[in-house]
Amino acid sequence: PLLGKEGMGEVKGGEVGFSDFKKIVYDSLRDKRVYSSEEINIVTKDNRRVSLGATTSLLKDREGAVTGIVVNFKDLSKIKDIHSQLQRADRLASLGGVAAGVAHEIRNPLGSIKGLAQLLSEELKGSERAKYIDTIISEVERLNIVVENLLTLSHPDKVSVRLCDINEILHNTVGLSKYYIGEKDIQILEEYDDTIPKIIVESERLYQAFLNILINAVQAIEKEGKISVRTKAGDNSVSIELSNSNSYIRPEDMEHIFDPFYTTKEKGTGLGLAITHQIIIGNRGTISVVSDEKGTHFYINLPIAAQPLEVVQ
Repeated sequence: PLLGKEGMGEVKGGEVGFSDFKKIVYDSLRDKRVYSSEEINIVTKDNRRVSLGATTSLLKDREGAVTGIVVNFKDLSKIKDIHSQLQRADRLASLGGVAAGVAHEIRNPLGSIKGLAQLLSEELKGSERAKYIDTIISEVERLNIVVENLLTLSHPDKVSVRLCDINEILHNTVGLSKYYIGEKDIQILEEYDDTIPKIIVESERLYQAFLNILINAVQAIEKEGKISVRTKAGDNSVSIELSNSNSYIRPEDMEHIFDPFYTTKEKGTGLGLAITHQIIIGNRGTISVVSDEKGTHFYINLPIAAQPLEVVQ
């Protein structure tokens, strides 16, 4: 329970959101004011950010004098999560049409620039100016990746679903992510639940989603640290946890972590996690993030469903 025997002591630091709670109590007692679903945002001891709706009722004696109050709390977190998902879906829908048009307009000139730059590179081979041409080509390729990501975000490819082993997909993705470690001292720990049944998913797109998270995890660790990959079977879903140590995401950044073009990286595009979110939702799953002093943790749930006839074995 959020508020147990220790009362508001369950709240981290005893002050986060506590001042709002005190104001409600004091106003109710002093001014006989009644609150209805007044929102209070708190952080619990296990670093969960929780939105509560506080509703107060006045206790009166037989003469009508106020002798106390009753405060009822309602967890608004799920409601806010659904609202955020709907807002994100609206933003992605609005972005989709614009992004597709812009991406198509950019793609053709980029191809021409790259082709001409490659011709110049051949002519200037061995020249001091050749390095400038190589820079042009590499920057064009980087822009092309952004364009491809925009097209993926706005019009995801139709990928056939298959009956897949999630543990196998994750293990293969971990193997790919090791190429991004470079000189860093990073351990990747894998802990898979062997009782997980095969589930119906878009395996190719899930590879991309998991790889995006793991690459972010590698980039978030400056020199050394650990990345853990865990799975667990539930009654109706498969739970996946992808965590990394030595990193922390600020609450103000956490609110926008899945928004397109929102990034804290110097050379980031802000599309990787937006695409990841879209892939997980497209596979009827859910994804959430928690960041604390131990690191950053991505939690993914994918449903275990009956196999449809059109699934490719």
